[in-house]
Amino acid sequence: PYPTISLRHARQKAQEARLLRSQGIDPLENRQRLIAQAENEVPTFEAAALEYISTQAAPDNDYSDLLRAGWKSPKTATKWRNQLSRYVFPYIGEKPVNQVTESDIRIILQQQTMKNANGRHPQREGQLCNVKFDTARSIREYIETVLDYSRQWRDGKDNPAQGKFHKYLGKNKPDQENQPALKYQELPEFMRELREQDGLAARLLEFKILTGLRPGPETAAAQWSEIDFETATWEIPAARMKRKKPHVVPLSRQAISILKSIPRIEGNEHIFFSMRSKSGHLHPDSQLRLLTRMG
Repeated sequence: PYPTISLRHARQKAQEARLLRSQGIDPLENRQRLIAQAENEVPTFEAAALEYISTQAAPDNDYSDLLRAGWKSPKTATKWRNQLSRYVFPYIGEKPVNQVTESDIRIILQQQTMKNANGRHPQREGQLCNVKFDTARSIREYIETVLDYSRQWRDGKDNPAQGKFHKYLGKNKPDQENQPALKYQELPEFMRELREQDGLAARLLEFKILTGLRPGPETAAAQWSEIDFETATWEIPAARMKRKKPHVVPLSRQAISILKSIPRIEGNEHIFFSMRSKSGHLHPDSQLRLLTRMG
């Protein structure tokens, strides 16, 4: 029923049924056969994990489905698949979900990582739980979630990934430092320096500071149609907000002044436009590069 099944998915299901018919297979009988087969067979960990991901993930650029999905961003599904494929499936991917043990998870968390000196973030050699702390924590959580999802096949067994691995996760993790931040006393001088910078990236950063938005695409992708100059408000649509709810931002006189200083480009609705970007607007990282240039 709609809206549980979107029109896009209904068309896809109808096409799959027509293909089965063209091969002389009754779609309803085929579905009943698959259900009976699934009830009699315990899936592998990999099969259960991929099925769980499919229940949570939303298709790219389908915001109607995105709002109903368990995960707020399509990127989450990609992260799950990549990390499970790299660190988990080689160890327990082919193992039935009712045979995964605490020992299996310990082996996964203590697997050896290869030394890699390339790239922006060189990787040290050692056990995963001591070298890639956050990844190891995420992997344990992924395994726990998949096994919870598969409890119908586990015959009431306890989840072996549930909260028993604190001594393996981050025991040698160095102290973390927060990102540097300006003291509020330094902000006026910074804003004066920022206003002297040319370019849209500087106006984007200044506008973001005046509106208090997160350092993501909410501001960079702003469009003229979202601005109401009469009420001095900016309504950001739900699709661009992290919590997937529309957000109204009051605009100060300084923020309005910035908007009025930016030219409108014919054929491009974005305020902070880019002629080279496929998206049509500046990338959020342009502000970080500006801050680096400013020292």
